[in-house]
Amino acid sequence: MTDTLDSSRPIGWYSRILTLCRSEMRLYSGIVLPAAAFSYIGVIAGYKVSRTISQHLVSEGRREILGGKSLEYVYGHHLGEVAAVASSRLGGFLVSWLVLCFAFAAIANATRELRTGYKPAVEESYAPVRERPLAFLKASLILFVIVVCSLGGTWIGGILLMDAVPNSEPLLPYLLGGIGALLGLWLVGRFAFVVPILVLEQRDVFSAFQKSEILTEPVRGKVILLILESEIATYIAAMTPYWIVAAAPGDLPWPSWTGWILLVLSVAGTGLAQLPMMVGISEIYLDSSEAAAIEVEKLSRAGLAPE
Repeated sequence: MTDTLDSSRPIGWYSRILTLCRSEMRLYSGIVLPAAAFSYIGVIAGYKVSRTISQHLVSEGRREILGGKSLEYVYGHHLGEVAAVASSRLGGFLVSWLVLCFAFAAIANATRELRTGYKPAVEESYAPVRERPLAFLKASLILFVIVVCSLGGTWIGGILLMDAVPNSEPLLPYLLGGIGALLGLWLVGRFAFVVPILVLEQRDVFSAFQKSEILTEPVRGKVILLILESEIATYIAAMTPYWIVAAAPGDLPWPSWTGWILLVLSVAGTGLAQLPMMVGISEIYLDSSEAAAIEVEKLSRAGLAPE
């Protein structure tokens, strides 16, 4: 049985999360490492497709401009290719998002089972998601759209504002992009329990979003801190193997397969860096859900339970 996280001691509850991750590393890593690999494949596939289209677009655009065509003509004539570049990149990130949401659902289920004293196999942890694939896909897509709109909307708004206002600050799109990132972080924190609620409580999508808003309200700061920690740790874990090689003497004879080793270490590092966030949010959700159930039971005994 996992101890309830102590909300009054931030270091205490985070250390419990790390302890749980270490004690169940074999189970959790069996979930998160394959997810990190498939997530990487999705992002890279989208990047390579967009890069191929971009190279063709640049080549054709240069030829048309040298032929006397205006930039506006080139842009309008190749609007489909521009949309394809954006769509392929966005599609890669969507695949990555869906894979990580799938892993998050499995980790939430595994964490719940561990609280009961039962240690599930990796395959068993995915069972609740397999039972409701369409609802899971719908919720994950809604969350993805929310994040993309919060980030992309403010950045595009900054560009349009620069065009509309003469002598506006060139850094305005980046400033608004930062505001969008904060908004996206807040929204993700607000709906962080949607996936666990959906797969563990068998609720419909709309109800899962509603309950997540309610349950996350008193613990939203913790959830956002876990997400921030995960983003920072993921970047450091992804780059550390390459930083080590870059810091080594330049004349060091590296084997030809060093690049593959660095890639494997980088991908594995990103997966393990996200593990405390997934486990931590699962733990906070389970604590919040149990506390809410106790409160409802008290109100029920007093004849005041909500309908």
